[in-house]
Amino acid sequence: MKKGLSFLAVAAFAAAITLTGSIPAFARDSYDAPSGYHSGTSESSSSDEQDSSLSEIEKDFSADLADIASTQTYISLYALDSSYADMLTIPASYNQNYQLGKYGLTGALTYEVISGESVKVSDSGLVEPNCEIWYWLNGFGSSSPMEGATKTYEYITGKSVVRISNGKKSTDITFNVVNYAYHYADEIQKTFIANSISDSMTEYQKLEAITNYVADTYNYSPDYSSGISMIISGGGDCWASCDLIMSLCDLVGIKNHVRIANRDPGAGGGHRNVVALCDGKLYIADAGYVGDAPRGRDLYETTAFSNDNGVLYQYDGFDDDIVIPDDITAIGEESNNVFYYSANYDSITAISIPSSVSYISNVAFAGTKKLKNLYVDNANKFYKSIDGVLYTKDGKTIYTVPNGKSKVSIPRGVTTIGDYCFYYSSSISSVSIPDTVTSIGVGAFGDCLSLSSIKIPKSVKTIGDFAFYNDSCRVIILSKDVVFGKNVAPYCTLVGYSGSSTEKYAKENNIGFIALESDGRYIGTVNGKTCIRDAYGKIVNFTGLRNVKGVLLISKTALNAMTKPL
Repeated sequence: MKKGLSFLAVAAFAAAITLTGSIPAFARDSYDAPSGYHSGTSESSSSDEQDSSLSEIEKDFSADLADIASTQTYISLYALDSSYADMLTIPASYNQNYQLGKYGLTGALTYEVISGESVKVSDSGLVEPNCEIWYWLNGFGSSSPMEGATKTYEYITGKSVVRISNGKKSTDITFNVVNYAYHYADEIQKTFIANSISDSMTEYQKLEAITNYVADTYNYSPDYSSGISMIISGGGDCWASCDLIMSLCDLVGIKNHVRIANRDPGAGGGHRNVVALCDGKLYIADAGYVGDAPRGRDLYETTAFSNDNGVLYQYDGFDDDIVIPDDITAIGEESNNVFYYSANYDSITAISIPSSVSYISNVAFAGTKKLKNLYVDNANKFYKSIDGVLYTKDGKTIYTVPNGKSKVSIPRGVTTIGDYCFYYSSSISSVSIPDTVTSIGVGAFGDCLSLSSIKIPKSVKTIGDFAFYNDSCRVIILSKDVVFGKNVAPYCTLVGYSGSSTEKYAKENNIGFIALESDGRYIGTVNGKTCIRDAYGKIVNFTGLRNVKGVLLISKTALNAMTKPL
């Protein structure tokens, strides 16, 4: 009967260790595993050895069988970084280390961390959170001690697995290291929500309660800029107020994002507040005022289009298909990037421009990497859209290419590629330029990291500063006397004719250069043999693949299969 009970113990234990799933951050401390609980076993022993150890297993686990049925799959350990060590104390009821048991294993045991970096284990089986130690002196940090330096430590959070082994059998136990400061801040926020937020409240009422809580509870302090530090220290700056408002909004299901507010009346250069979507309307919540609690606060309805007398300088909404209203007369001031600092800049796909707009900053849309279409009202007198690309109304200047485009064929009749036209187009891989184009603007193709090659026709007379900056593509320039600006293509390979201004520019600036023959080709090599390539580097002539006796060295079939430069 006793042996049968032991099998039941083993069965219960085996069932418990197969449980999976994650525990919410707020709840992890409530599900700590009992001593001896582990998430998996690995055995290489015989059945006799297993039977002989059943009584040991029963001794280790009989007291914990009721607890093993819990859904916890790891043991939580709590740690506190040096930045909060003087402000908080971890309660004694929270595990800060863990002494491993034998887990039914006999003989000499070894302990080792087999996965993760968040814990360390001693030879006696004591598991403790692992930390990184830094020494700071005059703003410089080092992992090595320095005289007069301030020592700090930061614990590594997350899961690690510790293995206990006797050489024949082993048991793996998962530990999860939790930053107690985060846990403490979570609990404070949960308590506020439980006491002050109800399901019967509208979203606006919830936002109002949250804004009032932050302003009424915490002082202004320039020393802290996160919601967690505000909760723990009792104060923080406008960034901290925003962070806490946003965290609470997240917890009650209100869509929100931080807003650059330096142009608001009376605001400082780095001021921030929060935009929240409540009951279908946008509101600005601001609890970043100076002074001790209770502090000033603002909560008011707003528009997604922050503007100054019709000049749009910032988008504060959440739409990915944006329709700019007709009270906007300009999109950005000169060199003003309007959408890059929007909360959803990386998901915006389309922007529609009204007829009222008479000026658009040439970097207004830069960095919106999924933007594929710019639409312009047909009645606009200054701009038009062709295939989602922005042009001047007369069609002579290609003005802005959305960053999400991968291929663009510029139509004939265009004479100018505007300043920063393709700037930050990380997806663009193919651009066709007609022979009507005469100038390429400043930064026109800067940071086009997917562009491998581009041909500049003979018609182009000037290439502006930084036109291909940060690119590493092959720039084929067919004009012999093009005028270059500064730092046009420092990391590219220039391809042009011998004796041309391109060759001169490349040599003067230590840039790689390939000299073309009069037919636009050049002599290269493949596998140590001479061949003829076109300007793109593709092998185009079989004769060059013959040896000095005229014997063909590479078959025509193999050659036709070549699509990349060798």
